[in-house]
Amino acid sequence: MSSDLQIPPSDELELQRVYFESVWFYSRGSVNQENGNQMGRERIREEDGDVEK
Repeated sequence: MSSDLQIPPSDELELQRVYFESVWFYSRGSVNQENGNQMGRERIREEDGDVEK
């Protein structure tokens, strides 16, 4: 592999965390769509607040 394609460990972990949470919210949403979507919106609001700090 070319070294230019390697992702720094912190970015890679963040991508894995975001991917895992996306899959988790999606699977929760298909079981209980209303509750899953509500949880997803609350989490997004929390993350938006963290970014602004």
